[in-house]
Amino acid sequence: PGDRAVGFSSRGPVIVDGSQRLKPDLVAPGVDIRSAVIGGYAPLPGTSMAGPHVAGAVALLWSAEPDLRGDVDRTRAILVDTAEPLTVDADCGDGLEAVCGCGGDGPDSVPNQVYGWGQLDVWAAVQQVLGE
Repeated sequence: PGDRAVGFSSRGPVIVDGSQRLKPDLVAPGVDIRSAVIGGYAPLPGTSMAGPHVAGAVALLWSAEPDLRGDVDRTRAILVDTAEPLTVDADCGDGLEAVCGCGGDGPDSVPNQVYGWGQLDVWAAVQQVLGE
């Protein structure tokens, strides 16, 4: 719903390996995304809907700046640097609309364990690589 994390979204930190790494790095739209299904199209939710947004952003970046092709570290840095910062709610009472932080997030924390560095902004990323 808008720029809000949906309830089924995973949040960090990474605990399985004990690293406490920040996750996610950034977020992309993943709710009610028009998707191809057998017999037509349907709005679908999930990471499998957000992933193509990021893949498309990488394709656009690499098309705009061919020297980036294959440079995953630099590409990631550009996407993170140009993400639109999103923060968690200060008051995480019983409100269903609240997006509560975790892993020590405060209401102004960027990055945070819900949105990472923020929401993917491919236009800002392309502008950055084109030097605009």
